[in-house]
Amino acid sequence: MLVLIAPDAAVGSIATAGLVLVTLGALAGAVGRRVRGTAADAGGLEPEYEAAGRTA
Repeated sequence: MLVLIAPDAAVGSIATAGLVLVTLGALAGAVGRRVRGTAADAGGLEPEYEAAGRTA
């Protein structure tokens, strides 16, 4: 919408929005990896299957 009203002012806001989205994506990925890592470690989850060729 800003591009239609003031094209010259839109360049900075588009660049800023892009940087904010990249930062949020990186932070969300890092938090997601940390949450998955701690959930798997804390739960002591074991696989429900045996790998092929593996003997116990």
